[in-house]
Amino acid sequence: MADRKPVMTGGCQCGAVRYALYAAPERHSICWCRMCQKANGAYLAAHTGVKRADFAWTRDAPGTFASSEAVERDFCRQCGTPLTYRNLGADRVSISIPTLDEPYAVTPTEQYGTENRPMFAAWLAQLPEVPTAAWMKPEDAARFASRQHPDRETGDGTFADDWSPAIKLPIGRASRVVRQFLALMEARDLEASRAYLAPGFTMTFPGNNRFTTLEQLVAFARERYRFVKKSYEAFDESAGLAETVVTCHGTLTGEWLDGRSFKDIRFVDRFAVATSGKILTQQVWNDLAEHRTATTPD
Repeated sequence: MADRKPVMTGGCQCGAVRYALYAAPERHSICWCRMCQKANGAYLAAHTGVKRADFAWTRDAPGTFASSEAVERDFCRQCGTPLTYRNLGADRVSISIPTLDEPYAVTPTEQYGTENRPMFAAWLAQLPEVPTAAWMKPEDAARFASRQHPDRETGDGTFADDWSPAIKLPIGRASRVVRQFLALMEARDLEASRAYLAPGFTMTFPGNNRFTTLEQLVAFARERYRFVKKSYEAFDESAGLAETVVTCHGTLTGEWLDGRSFKDIRFVDRFAVATSGKILTQQVWNDLAEHRTATTPD
């Protein structure tokens, strides 16, 4: 929808997932049903909506939970913010009103699930009022400084403006990127593999062998073994402000140039994955050289 201008925008609390509406939302409502309460962690849910063709995810993709056979609910897998409600039999995406960048521009006009509305709802506005300044001490203000994504767009997804989230990639996404890249490299599909690399990508192998292209790596490997395959024992992630580090380890199996086979050789790979989902660096450690030296005939 690059040629269309959004009418409204919104997203989750941490900024990992963003969306846009390309038509004015309609049918603004609140719902007291127990399912909406549970999904939103509140006494009620507030929704508005547009046709499916007028809605788009503009930064990453959400997680989805099928809360019934008829309904799917989308949420941020990183911070947990409930984002949409979708009746699978309707041409409509219902958006959680509080996740809009301008939530007060939408006023609910009807309410559903009133059989589950608590009795005290009638006098909520009459409860004693306590403004934030009444309880927050000035010396505590820094600890409560917001890490929440601002109510506006923040660039093209690289977070290169005046805001940075606490964690930029949803949990698991960087590991999936690395797994897909490694599978393509093992199949020697260099063209598809390149799509996973960030500009300036570098890889470093044992012996301080440093490469900037996949062709260099293939040429390096061709002089050492006929083939190698990896068996993975674990993938671990460590998310930071600028990148997510993915570490995987396991064992190598393959065949040397002289036809001798090898197996159970330990390896560790470390990848740095940018917020764009592209791989910045790969560092490799393994025991291939030690094994080749130990098994080479005198």
